Amino acid sequence: VEFTAIKLALSALTALVLAMLFERGTKLQSSWWKALAEESGAGVLLVLLGGVFILIFQVNLTWLTSLTSVATVGIIGGVKIIPQWILNAIFQLQVDLDSLNILGAFLVLAASV
Repeated sequence: VEFTAIKLALSALTALVLAMLFERGTKLQSSWWKALAEESGAGVLLVLLGGVFILIFQVNLTWLTSLTSVATVGIIGGVKIIPQWILNAIFQLQVDLDSLNILGAFLVLAASV
């Protein structure tokens, strides 16, 4: 569990640095940190809560690796996109079922088998 937390902290720090470098915004669109500062307190809380869900999933995946094979963990890691699509459909009331999205999901699932 501690190793997973350290790994996620380093990943988050790397993502933060890269986001600061590459997502500075344009004349038409503000940077992510300005958009986050303009968000309500509840919106910021929901963004942070999303990180907690990722941490829980990663800890469960780490625990699962001690119980089963690598192939099973790979399949579960690939299948996790299905709940993400369902949550997207619930909150945005639409899912982009473009042929490239379906092909990408199929490739992820096929690579895990």
